Order: sequence, then C-alpha cells, then structure tokens
Amino acid sequence: PQETASDAGEHGQEQELDLGRIQNDMLEAENIYKNSIEIARRIVHDAQLGVVPDMEAAGNMVENVMESVFKNPDAMVSLAKLREYDEYTYTHCINVCVLAVAMGKHLELKKPVIRLLGLAGLFHDVGKARIPSTILNKPGKLTDKEFDIMKNHPDEGYRMLGGAKKVHEQVLLGALQHHE
Repeated sequence: PQETASDAGEHGQEQELDLGRIQNDMLEAENIYKNSIEIARRIVHDAQLGVVPDMEAAGNMVENVMESVFKNPDAMVSLAKLREYDEYTYTHCINVCVLAVAMGKHLELKKPVIRLLGLAGLFHDVGKARIPSTILNKPGKLTDKEFDIMKNHPDEGYRMLGGAKKVHEQVLLGALQHHE
C-alpha cells in the first residue's frame, strides 16, 4: 500500500499526497543535482584552462533539470536552496539554472526557451573562472582595483563562450548581461 497523507489544498479541499512519489522525486532530483555538480566542475575546470566547455554535456544536464522541475518543481528547487557553502562555485550556477527553469515553467514558456534559460543560468558566471582565485575567494572587502577585475567576469565569460560555435546567442547574452 502507498503511504499517503492528507493536506488542505486550494479552497480548503482535501488533497491526498503520495509520499512515496514525493520521496522518489526527491531522490531523483538529488541524483540529477549531484551529476550536475560534476558537470559544473568540468565546465569551471575547462574555463580555467581556456577550453570551451562541453556544450552537449551542459545541454543534457539542463534537459535533466527541466525533466525534474516539470515532474516536481518543489523537489529540485528545495535542493537548490539547501546546498552547502563549500561548493559555492559549482552550486551557484546550478542553482541559477534550476531557478531559471522553474521560473520559465511558471511563466508557461515553451521548452526550447526554458532550455535556453537553463543554459544561460548555468553559464552566467563562467567568466569567474578567469578571475584570479586570490580575488575570487578573498574573505574581506575587495580593493577598487580588485573590484574592477571582478566586474570584468561577464565580458570574460562572453569571450570564452563566444569561441564555441554551438553556443546560442541568448546564452552568450546571459553571460554578458547578467549584472545589468
């Protein structure tokens, strides 16, 4: 027998929640998220080396995020909110991807547009890979010169991604204009 619980739904009507399905959705979302972290690590590593990221792997990752968000938005979005600080570099881009996909779904955009939103979210900060780690990870306030260098990461990301022929213009603009 499936484990269920009652919840007062919209207009006070009782809704039955399938706890087994919710648990499965959370496990699936967690697996997708963990795999996404590995892809994000590769993207950042490639960017640090000046290598164009693997757009096919990134696209597949966004497709998996989309599938999870369309199945149960709460599962993936809750993971995006709970990731640990020590993986900030990787999880921030994944979180932006997840939230962009969830927003696109909420706005009832078409899936190809949502996919571009997800890719733009994933790659928006890729230019930070070209910022010296002493500036990127500085615990205190940045000097004016350091801040000027940090402000250059959108341009760096745009140039880096612009070298790939398969990067959609909207994804390039997401990297370039995400602080405007």
